[in-house]
Amino acid sequence: MADSYRSGEIIVSDLPGGRWLVTLKGEHDMSTADELRTRLDAIFATGTALVVDLRQTEFIDSSLLRVLLDADQSATAGACAHFAFVVALDSHGLRLFALVGVRRVFPVFGSGGGACAHFCARRGSPPGGYGSR
Repeated sequence: MADSYRSGEIIVSDLPGGRWLVTLKGEHDMSTADELRTRLDAIFATGTALVVDLRQTEFIDSSLLRVLLDADQSATAGACAHFAFVVALDSHGLRLFALVGVRRVFPVFGSGGGACAHFCARRGSPPGGYGSR
């Protein structure tokens, strides 16, 4: 019987107001790292706000963590106004972030609405866009 392993999904949503939402679903490791890097680089080229939603991620490894850390550096160095993560409070991603100390590096929120409110407060624009999924 064939191996039924399927790598995770990367869903990119272009939202109103110059905002992007990248949702990772399932398991992510080196098999999805290059695709994620390519998609994040394309978003950063537009100079907009970006939220990466990890609430539906079952597993991420160090290669994905490296992509996310590099993305944070790109956002800080480039024109991307905001970069944040939405992580379920009991998720694998949050445990990994806490373990390696990256929660001190970039903003982490429990909901899309929290991330949006953070962006809106810094940009002076009305809330909306990510919702509280």
